[in-house]
Amino acid sequence: MLLAATSSVASAEAPPRPEPATPAGLPDGYGPAIPAHEMEPDTGPLAAALHERFRDRIAGIYIEREPDFHVVVRLTGDRDAGTLRYQLGEDRARVEVLTGARHTVDQLRAALERRETIARFLPEGYGGYVDERTGDLVLTVDIGNEAAKGRAAALSEALGVPVRVVAEEPAMVRPAPQQTED
Repeated sequence: MLLAATSSVASAEAPPRPEPATPAGLPDGYGPAIPAHEMEPDTGPLAAALHERFRDRIAGIYIEREPDFHVVVRLTGDRDAGTLRYQLGEDRARVEVLTGARHTVDQLRAALERRETIARFLPEGYGGYVDERTGDLVLTVDIGNEAAKGRAAALSEALGVPVRVVAEEPAMVRPAPQQTED
């Protein structure tokens, strides 16, 4: 038998929501206070479920916020296109499944590991990443080396995946702030 406690008195107001905790060591006002009803659901478990379900076909997983919050999963092949619904705690998330991608994320990552080939075509390159929205391998060069963009087609042919070369400032790595004892 399942028992549930209920209140016989209806409240005119909902109880106040507790204030979110601030991680130790962050300055006051570090980030905007987001009301609980505007917080996005934790999609980590959903991404894990999508990886399990579609395994070797994943070409990308990302979040879109327009026209509403939803997750997009890109797949190789032409099966399973459509919309899925997942329950995430108290939230329901819509998942848009797009098919027809030419390469999986794993294939793009493997191409990114071919550093010798990349260096032969793009010696001034300093980094790269997989763009899961477009299915491109994105390689970066310093600002001022825009001429390197002209080698993207040849590099794409050598690696067997779509390549986009972008000129960007390298990210600056700074030491993490240290918590002090007062």
